[in-house]
Amino acid sequence: MLSIQDDAFINPHLAKIFERVRQSADFMPLKQMTKTLNSDLGPHWRDKLEYFEERPFAAA
Repeated sequence: MLSIQDDAFINPHLAKIFERVRQSADFMPLKQMTKTLNSDLGPHWRDKLEYFEERPFAAA
């Protein structure tokens, strides 16, 4: 996996390609995410958290 924190280290053309990939990344639908977390952490996993943002802020 490649993580880019600073575009100064890569070719500008490659940086544009990475940005397009980031912008078009798919994310897990809410129903699937909830099912997975319920399965992995139990049905009351939300009770253990103060706050949980359902909208993704990054993709890997």
